[in-house]
Amino acid sequence: RVLLNDCTEDAASLAEAARTRDVYCEFTDLIRAHNLQKNVSLSIKMSQFGCFSPDTVLASFGFNTTEDVVRYARQRDVSAVFDGERLTYAPVVKMFVYELARKHRNVGIRLQAYDQYFKEETMWFVQANIKIKIIIPLSVCKGAYDEPNALSEKETRQNILWAIRYCRTVDYPIELDTNDEKLIRTARAVHIGMLYGMKPKLARHLQQEGYLTHIYFPVIKKESGREQNPRWEKFAIRRLIERPLYLLYPLKSLADRILRRKNYFS
Repeated sequence: RVLLNDCTEDAASLAEAARTRDVYCEFTDLIRAHNLQKNVSLSIKMSQFGCFSPDTVLASFGFNTTEDVVRYARQRDVSAVFDGERLTYAPVVKMFVYELARKHRNVGIRLQAYDQYFKEETMWFVQANIKIKIIIPLSVCKGAYDEPNALSEKETRQNILWAIRYCRTVDYPIELDTNDEKLIRTARAVHIGMLYGMKPKLARHLQQEGYLTHIYFPVIKKESGREQNPRWEKFAIRRLIERPLYLLYPLKSLADRILRRKNYFS
């Protein structure tokens, strides 16, 4: 299974938000054209549409456009997973998805376990969905931003293990998104999400062992040659600043190709 993500940062204008909409609609059309609805989904961030912009016109456009993309995908039997945002926006994302699911049953959400309110928010979200009998698939990950209020690595791992156990006890669908094999084995989660190109051999082995795995696949769509500092570059710069280890990944990728290790197939 594959989760497609348009690799961009926050939209700063109506044009950028509209472009994001067009890219995800194009993804949806491709998924439908190749009859891959059961295997390929969208991964979207509300910030990509300008939802959290201080410009009220852009923010309003962003919320409406985000729902437009979800509606467009639903009409073509394609699901959409809302990715984790900066912690200051997390409550808005959860409430938006909670309300959106009442109209469009093709949505899921990813929560970041380094949130100090993770347990309370996750429990509320799960119980609220069970109460109205609308089950929104849940994914958990460590977290993807440099947050001043983020929990420690140890506390984050404890939150993840708690979430897997809790959802199992109430029979709620949950996926663990990580490349950490030790955490995967310890959590004993059945559904696993992994980043493309990181550990393809492990992904293949997990699949063979009966885990239901999906690959998070960031896509860079070529932008206008006239555009300065395209958003995919801003995305890459942010991730490098937050985790300099990413600088080594091109070398690892090259070695994998030479040694023919970069293969998701038997």
